[in-house]
Amino acid sequence: MTEAQLTAIKISVLDLIDMITAVRNDDYTSFQDLESSFVSQHGEDVWQEVFNFRIMPVLDQDTSGLCH
Repeated sequence: MTEAQLTAIKISVLDLIDMITAVRNDDYTSFQDLESSFVSQHGEDVWQEVFNFRIMPVLDQDTSGLCH
């Protein structure tokens, strides 16, 4: 396992709820702000792990298109 993967699995789901809520509410500006904050705190490689394996799987197909 990479360092990013090890760190990503330690991120609490509770820390991701605001991001998922912003996506659900079609509030892309808030999502981008939360994403930037997360990257500043944990790094881009950890963000990629969290986004790809924890956030994307819970989004429906229409919503996931907003995040690209």
